[in-house]
Amino acid sequence: MRNIIWVASAIWCLVLYEMIGCHFSYDSESWSLVFLATPLCVQLTWYSDFTFNTSLVIMTIVTNLLTAVQAGRKSRQLMNAAGIKMSKRQRQRELNFIKQTFFQGTTIFTGQVTYYIIAPLLSNPVIIFIVGTLWAFMHAAEG
Repeated sequence: MRNIIWVASAIWCLVLYEMIGCHFSYDSESWSLVFLATPLCVQLTWYSDFTFNTSLVIMTIVTNLLTAVQAGRKSRQLMNAAGIKMSKRQRQRELNFIKQTFFQGTTIFTGQVTYYIIAPLLSNPVIIFIVGTLWAFMHAAEG
């Protein structure tokens, strides 16, 4: 999955920046870097960034949740085969991992929604800056 993301990202960057010419510029109203406001760049960056990033977030959530469920199932099977009973502490650790996985995906998705959907609807430059940079903060805090 990591290699697919690297290759897809490299291809998107080459297409957007080099072939089509959708470059970044500084927007003084939002105090941030934005793509050039041509109709083609706006439409392409919406689909290439928002839908691509959201699909990666969903794939990561699904993969993590399936891994957690499978690991829990295998762990219980091994414990049952060995005649060992699962402790409350171990069960709680598994549930915490599932909660953490879901929370991380949800926070990243929330950051994406605020940047692509909510920020363009606002007019106050300070609030646009706060909401527009929330996605970057979510990516930094998620790690």
